[in-house]
Formats: sequence, C-alpha cells, structure tokens
Amino acid sequence: MIYTRWQRQATNTVRLFEIFQVFAKYGFYDFLSRLGLLQRLPWSLYRQIKEGFPDIDLTWGERLRRALTELGPTFIKMGQILSTRPDLVGSSIAQELSLLQDRVAPLPYEEIVKTIENAFNKPINEIYPNFDSNPIAAGSLSQVHKAVLKDGRSVAVKVKRAGIDRIIAADIELMKTIATWLEGHPDVAFLRPLGIVNEFARSIRRELNFLVEARIIQVFRKNMMNQKNVLIPNVFKGYTTPEILTMEWVDGVRIDQFDQYEARNCDRKTIARLGCEILCKMICEDRLFHADPHPGNIFITCNNQIAFLDLGMAGNLDAQDVMLITNLLMSIFHQDVKQCTKAVLALCSRSDFKEIKSLENEISDFLAFEAYLIISTGQVGKGIERAIEILRNHGLELESRFTLLLKALATIESVGRQLDPELDFVSIIQPYFERFILSKYELPNLSREITQQLNSLWRFFVELPDDVRSITTQMRSGELKFHVHHEYLEKLANILDKSSSRISISMITSALIVGSSLLVTTSSATKNLGTIGFSIAGVLAIYLIISILFSKKL
Repeated sequence: MIYTRWQRQATNTVRLFEIFQVFAKYGFYDFLSRLGLLQRLPWSLYRQIKEGFPDIDLTWGERLRRALTELGPTFIKMGQILSTRPDLVGSSIAQELSLLQDRVAPLPYEEIVKTIENAFNKPINEIYPNFDSNPIAAGSLSQVHKAVLKDGRSVAVKVKRAGIDRIIAADIELMKTIATWLEGHPDVAFLRPLGIVNEFARSIRRELNFLVEARIIQVFRKNMMNQKNVLIPNVFKGYTTPEILTMEWVDGVRIDQFDQYEARNCDRKTIARLGCEILCKMICEDRLFHADPHPGNIFITCNNQIAFLDLGMAGNLDAQDVMLITNLLMSIFHQDVKQCTKAVLALCSRSDFKEIKSLENEISDFLAFEAYLIISTGQVGKGIERAIEILRNHGLELESRFTLLLKALATIESVGRQLDPELDFVSIIQPYFERFILSKYELPNLSREITQQLNSLWRFFVELPDDVRSITTQMRSGELKFHVHHEYLEKLANILDKSSSRISISMITSALIVGSSLLVTTSSATKNLGTIGFSIAGVLAIYLIISILFSKKL
C-alpha cells in the first residue's frame, strides 16, 4: 500500500512536470514562475523546464489553446468549459478556446468490440448483427459507430474509450492540487480556481456516464413531443450502459452544409429562425436547454426539420433563473437603468458589491449609446459580449448556470446568422420572455406561487418554537455566542499598535538621554558610555521622526 501511494505520487510529479513543460513551451514560463508553480517541482525536474519562444504572431489565447490541445482530453474539456466563462477569462480568450476540438485518432476496432462485449457480457454479433468497424466520429472521450439492431433498425452507438475515467480522474486530482496552490496567490485568487475545477469535475463526471446522458435525451424528447419540425433521437434503454449509448440513427447532415439544403427541401432562413425559436422554447418553457448548439450538434433532415445531437452538455434552470434573465433582457429592451443594474447584480455571485453607482453609470452609458444599435440590428450576442465586458470591468462574476445560458444564446445566434445574415434575434427572443412574464400572472401559476409562499410561512411558524427553545437552551448553558464584525476595528487595532510602539521608542529614547547626561557629568571612566547612549538615542529619534513623516500622520 505504501509502495502504491509512493508510485502514485511519483506518477503525479512526472505528469505535473509534463504539464508545466508544455505551458512553458508555449511561452508561459514567466507566468508559471510568477505564480510560484514551477518552484513546487523537485529541483531535479525544475531545472529541466525549458522556456519556449513561440511564434510572436500567436495571441495569448491561441498559445493557450495549443497548449491545452497538446495536454490531452482532460485539458481540452477544461478549455471548453472556460470558453463558456468570458466573464472570467475575457471574450477574446473565450472565443479562441471555443475553437478547441477533441477529435483524435480512432481506437482500433478490436478495443471497441472488447468494450461492448464487456458491457453486455455477450458477443457483439448477438447485440448488433451489423456493426460498422469504421467510426463516424472519434473524440477524446468516446467514438460513434453505425450499427443495426436485430429488428433491422439503424442506430448510432456511442462507445466510451477504455481507461478514460482513470486518466481524467488523475488529471483532475492534479488540477485540484494546482488550483489549491493558486488560491493563495492574489493575482489569480479572484478567479476562484478551485471552484472552476470543481465545476469542471461535476460536468465531466456527468459526461462520462452515458446513463445520465440517456436520461437527459429522454427529457428533451418528451419536451419536444409536439414539435413536428424537431427531432430528438430516441434512446434504446436495453442497449445502453454507463459505457455504451445506443440512439436512433439520424439521417441528416450538418446544419452548415448549405449545398445539401435544396436536395433535402430545406430553406436556410426557415431553419435559422427555427433553431433560434427552439432554443428560446427550451429556456423559457422547458427550462432545460442544449448548452452547446454549434453546427456539429444540429442536423437538418428534410422538409425543414432539424435534429439536436450530443445533448450531454445541457443547462438546467428554475423559474426564478428564467425570471432573472427575463428582467435583464427586458430592462435592456426598455432601457431601464435602475432595473438593469439590479438584474445584473442578481445574476452575479458576489453579494458584497458596493460600487453600485459606478456600475450604474457604465450601464447607463451602454443603454444610451450602444443598446439601441444592438437591439435595432437584432444582435443579442453582441449585447451579451458587451454586458460581460462591463461585469469584468467591475470585478463581477456570473453564476456558472447563467454563463452556459448566455453562451448558448450567443452560439445559436451565430449559427442562425451563418444561415441568414439578416436574422433579427431580438424579434425572436423578445416574445418568448414577454410570454414568460405574462404566464406568471395566469391563475394556475399564481395559485402555485401563493401555495408555495403559504407553505414557507407555515414551515416558519412550525419551526419557530424549536428555534426559540434551542436559543434559550444555549443561553441557560452559557453556550450562546454572538459574532460581531466591526468594519474598522482591525484598522483601529493597527493604529493603536503603531502608536504604542512609537510611545515605547520615545520613552526609551528619553531614558537614554537622561541616563547618558548623568554619565557624562560624572567621572571620565563613564563618559564613553554616556556618548554611546547619546548616539543610540539619536538613532532612535531619527527613526521615530522618519516613521511619523512617512506615515503622514503626526
């Protein structure tokens, strides 16, 4: 057991060296050194880190993207998560990280067969009589093959890469270690590195369990049951495990394959509007939305029907979340500065923000000079980008669930504009949020809201006697404690501490002067000691005068 622990530590150290070496190769040596990360390595490895000199034409974001790509699947997925957080990393870096692709060389067919047979404890021919050995797509976590079931139905089979759980778990452990180190560094502590890693760990854990993805797909399918122009592929439960996901085969092409539209009887403008409308429905009505609706995840089939794929990355909202987003968008549409400021703060994770007037002034300028142009041209994505820039200017950070939502809105608008450059996303999104507001005042919803509030009030009164009893018990036993925080108490303590130090030095200096004066006036044998005493008193007096002058407080 001791050997295993030592072996794991040695492996982690080597992997840490590899991570730092790749980042140094792409020009981040000084950055890593300034954060104190390189110094965490053993000296024998630290001295082997070589500073790289990348192409000066590459931006910071491009170098970061290449480094993450070289480090493998875990870091690629982390980069994709960071691409949804422009409020943390900035719009330019987020845009660059959104280009990260996790396409890799496919696994040998024999390994895929082994994974499937281990999952079902059957030969592959008994599960899929016809299984295409060539993958349709190969990613860092899984790859997809076309197959046929016993009843003749064509399916897409998503197979997880063997051993990927272990690789990602080890990398996440290292990420948490690095994040813990960074938490103590003031230059990056505001980014909450450990929180980002924990958020990433939760996300990728869901993505690695295909049963979770299967459940999400079923919910989407139920939500879209009455939408004849939207296809959500069916999941075959009997052929699905945590490692294998079997779905209905979608006979379609990517939404950006424009040369296929005529053959499939599809219209680009109709498809562009449909994609935006469906995402708005997901957000406002279903409160479960596709968080990554890029062209590779949306197919066209025929007769203006679209199919949403890869639904594992989904965002979930409650009614209050939708109301907060609605308040923000409607306040921008109506150019209401006060309401817009409140809505922005409600979306952020900081509760102690005090520079409200400064934020309000910048939002006022935005609404006065930029919002009208953005709204009139229907560019919601541009408005989102500008709003996030304002948040960064004031050190504010969005809650993670809202960044996914805003990223999805910006992505679907970008896809729509590829199909129809004249797309007005504002005219599409506004009615959905207006209907959401009106729905809050419908009798069933009002009744539900009143019932919830009455239940909360009832629970308060039911729990009140126990709470009072708990407080009185603590008072009787002397265990009741009050925590008081005075905003300027620490500052006052520092002032008193400094003042007492100066008084002490003054008293010592005075004593030295008096004592030295007595020694000087006595016999010649003690005159030298008196001279030394005067010298020490003089140095202390000069130090005291300088400290007072430099503090600018007499």
